[in-house]
Amino acid sequence: MFGVIAAGFPPLKYQWQFNGNALPGQTAATLVQHYLAASRAGGYSVVVSNSSGVTSSAVATLTISPANQLLLAPVNSPDTNYFSFSLAGETGRFYRIWATTNLVNWTELTRLTNDEGLVEFADPNTRDFRTRFYRARDTN
Repeated sequence: MFGVIAAGFPPLKYQWQFNGNALPGQTAATLVQHYLAASRAGGYSVVVSNSSGVTSSAVATLTISPANQLLLAPVNSPDTNYFSFSLAGETGRFYRIWATTNLVNWTELTRLTNDEGLVEFADPNTRDFRTRFYRARDTN
């Protein structure tokens, strides 16, 4: 997720860009990318305008490492009530999984070994949180 805070005379208009090209329909103060494929790596910026003028943000570069791509598979069954995902990566690598509710304070949940090219992770504590974010990092 990318976000911008802008000040000025309302209404403020936003237009997100990817590698200098406008992203159709992306006209909010935040840009959410739900699936991060390698093709989405690159420079993101936003143009903010109002009746007084136009300004552009600095470019934020999104880098996606193939060993750290997450393949998300949420489980929404009322019987299980947990969130799970699979992490595809290089066999023999170690990954640490963290979680947060505010994208600032992260808690390490576990360290997993990728023995077969795919690591399965399930968090049974999701019912305690309204929103929870996860990240995985290669620790080799």
